[in-house]
Amino acid sequence: MLLSAFLFGGKSLDAIEAGMNSGAEFFISAFILREFSEKLKGKFRIPSAEISRYTELLDTVFRKVTPSNEVPTACDDEDDNEILRLTEFVHADYLITGDKDLLKLNTFLQTKILSPAEFSKVVSHSL
Repeated sequence: MLLSAFLFGGKSLDAIEAGMNSGAEFFISAFILREFSEKLKGKFRIPSAEISRYTELLDTVFRKVTPSNEVPTACDDEDDNEILRLTEFVHADYLITGDKDLLKLNTFLQTKILSPAEFSKVVSHSL
């Protein structure tokens, strides 16, 4: 979702803006920041200086936390489990993602797993 928001805008960026406008609190972990940076550099060949600007912007919008809980095993993909770890640690109401495997879960513990478009609808109805 973060990659899509930064690279293409669209519904992913709309979801972040809708959340910010509603007063939602966004969380991020070092793992997610590292994955974000590595994909920008490797897959999309974004220059390091631009990646630094992106991560600085994330620092202004997202609260960085270090989960200390166990990594769950709800997904086959270990990276997805790291994301679920963060949602469990912060007791997130929502996980916004475009990842099909995570979306198939629908919920994880107390967290509703939504696409960016679904999250924007939920937030706009709560204003």
